[in-house]
Amino acid sequence: CFHLLLNLAEDTSIEVKMVKRGIVQYLLVLLSRKTPELLILVLTFLKKLSIFKENKDDMTLNMNDLLSKLYRIITTENQPTEMFVHNFKKGIQSLILRLLLNLSHDQAFRAGLVRHSFVPRLFELLNSKTNLVLALQLLYQISIDDPGKVAFSTLDAVGLLMKMILEYKGERVNIELMAVAVNVAANRRCAEFVCEDNGLKFLVRRALKTKDALLLKMVRNVALHQGDVKLLFLDHIDDLMHLLQKSLTQPDILVELLGTLASLTIPEFDFAKLAEVYGLLDMLQKRLAMAVAAAATSAKAAGGARPATAATPSAVGLAEDDDVTLEVVALLATMAIDENVAPMVARTDVIALLIDLMIAKEDDDEMVLQIIYCIYQFLLHEGTRDVLINQTRE
Repeated sequence: CFHLLLNLAEDTSIEVKMVKRGIVQYLLVLLSRKTPELLILVLTFLKKLSIFKENKDDMTLNMNDLLSKLYRIITTENQPTEMFVHNFKKGIQSLILRLLLNLSHDQAFRAGLVRHSFVPRLFELLNSKTNLVLALQLLYQISIDDPGKVAFSTLDAVGLLMKMILEYKGERVNIELMAVAVNVAANRRCAEFVCEDNGLKFLVRRALKTKDALLLKMVRNVALHQGDVKLLFLDHIDDLMHLLQKSLTQPDILVELLGTLASLTIPEFDFAKLAEVYGLLDMLQKRLAMAVAAAATSAKAAGGARPATAATPSAVGLAEDDDVTLEVVALLATMAIDENVAPMVARTDVIALLIDLMIAKEDDDEMVLQIIYCIYQFLLHEGTRDVLINQTRE
């Protein structure tokens, strides 16, 4: 009977009539049955219905009933073994994960998955490599929210992710796996687990070897956290700087490296020496000049050219990625923590370029706020304060 209804539901108008007559409620009741063929049929029907918002909302209203039944089904250890022969077991798990993936675009439903302990079960699927990609996609959805990230903050969960990343065969780690890891690394407790047993060392080593932008993004998220985690990066500064110098024409890598360095707000760190050894200030100044030149060119093309300034180069640069420019400004603000950087900045056009960039990007709130904060940091030092007061135009 339900197989016939599923076939009839291929016509959307008939499906709407079924929904109005409570087909979702009937399907939820049938999830209590144990016949594999019937479960596959019911799950297929629910998955089909779940792509429409109205049906998704109906399932969300019955979320606790739905999730408790799905958890019972997917936790096969508590079921009679004869019921779950291999093909049925894998097929039912796949359907459940696809249904949950459709529903997980709702924040309340993601919170429900955490409450009903789906995260540990999904990690069991990762460990057994059953429906690996679907499990990772669902874990990614859960890891979007901060409360969801907390569910990952166990050594076993983070340890499994690290093991899968470090032992992955090939240059680029699976994108679904890295998407989960990037989100998880944004949680402080998870980041601490990442760093245990030299985890950060091995992670950085693989990132440097493969030049994988997503691995570098994960490293960058780890660097966001205060405390001992941030101090661990002192052992890797030189390696990161060498990669930065080789990646000036690769924006996807450059933005992560600059972001990582910008996150290292360590008061005792000698940024002046770093700038001197690697020519960091010269590189940042060139990036700012390129961004200002590109903005001026865009303004001229739009018929709203701005007057040239002494700091702005006359040559037209290539269009610069705003993400990279934003990280350049953030890194300058971080470097300003070191008072010895201020005299070095005062001898360059960095301050004037920041002013020009703020004018050129006046419609970009994030850029303007970051530049204002950067300028504030430089106002705390006498050398750069004098430049701001005496050498910038009104």
